Amino acid sequence: MSTAPASRFDALSLGFRERFLSYDELTRQVRAWADAFPDLCRATSIGRTPEGRELWLLTLGPDPDRTRPSAWVDGNMHASELCGSSVALAVAEDILRLHLGRDGEATSPASSELAAARLRAVRFYILPRMSPDGAEAVLNSARYVRSVPRDERPARAHAYWRCDDVDGDGLALSMRIRDPGGEMVESADFPGLLLPRSVDDAPPYYKVYPEGVIENFDGKNVPTPHFLSDNQTDLNRNFTYSWAPDSKQEGAGAFPLSEIESRAVVEFTTQHPEI
Repeated sequence: MSTAPASRFDALSLGFRERFLSYDELTRQVRAWADAFPDLCRATSIGRTPEGRELWLLTLGPDPDRTRPSAWVDGNMHASELCGSSVALAVAEDILRLHLGRDGEATSPASSELAAARLRAVRFYILPRMSPDGAEAVLNSARYVRSVPRDERPARAHAYWRCDDVDGDGLALSMRIRDPGGEMVESADFPGLLLPRSVDDAPPYYKVYPEGVIENFDGKNVPTPHFLSDNQTDLNRNFTYSWAPDSKQEGAGAFPLSEIESRAVVEFTTQHPEI
């Protein structure tokens, strides 16, 4: 078996275990592994987002075209869940270490040589970032994006919240306002913590709004924000299994697999029933 000193992995790592990578950095990371370990790692794109970013998929294991039991890992389906990308990349690095010898076993996912041997027999497909457009919007503006930063709904004449970093401090936070009809109340035990209001709670009551602006504001009526106020689709509700229209499951999309990202995943996985 070939060896791969830990220092070699350190030299290739762009620091995904300590921080979140941008799309360009993630691209360099998966390509670095593919270039360094061509017999064990392949980086391919299974689709391209509307903003032109590739959906990078890592195939890990020797003889990648040989059909055998395979495992699928994906992360960052929701734009703000950036930890998913870091964890998926960490899994990929651990699998490479597992294949490349004892010098790389310090972070091996296997607890015994028997388990390690079983894992080496499995082909791994790892999609570290399913929503690169959404993740980039979060990283660059700190705004809240559920999955994808786009909204193609035709009826947009009503007032709605658009989450944004209004003061330019790099954060898109939340703000509370006293309101007699508010749904939240301050915790008696932890000042500053808001809790859902019950019928027995005394005022003051609060409404919580995102930092941002109200599109189509009439100057008087403040709309109630919701988690898809300014992004149309929640990718995990866009898959075919148990799909329901927006009236029953908000964010499901116009039809099953209407989004490029979810469709690319399903097209690939259905071609690989060994997953």
